[in-house]
Amino acid sequence: MSPREMPHVVVVTSRCRHSRQTFGVRVEEVKSQDWHATWAFAIKDDAAKREGYSKAILRGRFAIDHQYPGCPGCTGKGLVKCQCGQLSCFDGETREFTCPWCNRGGKLGGAVDNLSARGDR
Repeated sequence: MSPREMPHVVVVTSRCRHSRQTFGVRVEEVKSQDWHATWAFAIKDDAAKREGYSKAILRGRFAIDHQYPGCPGCTGKGLVKCQCGQLSCFDGETREFTCPWCNRGGKLGGAVDNLSARGDR
């Protein structure tokens, strides 16, 4: 596959809402500004910082791919972005949320239209 044909793939840093463990989410651009979360993997905080997984801003629509395995800590298949700008896992059922990054709580609502990320190639 030539570099032109390769999909635009990035990694976004997230945290488990239960264990507060950091994990990476692989996000792939399937169409122009149409991003799908396709994979998740455990990563240590210092490794995520060293890799710079929050350097670029992604804009568009975001979805969870049907093959997305979920959070490595709790298997939650949803993702939520807090007002602090950080991403975390979500079970897709409860409407109350406490951010594992900043500890703010509240009701969920709205759609995500941007994420901070870094290229995976």
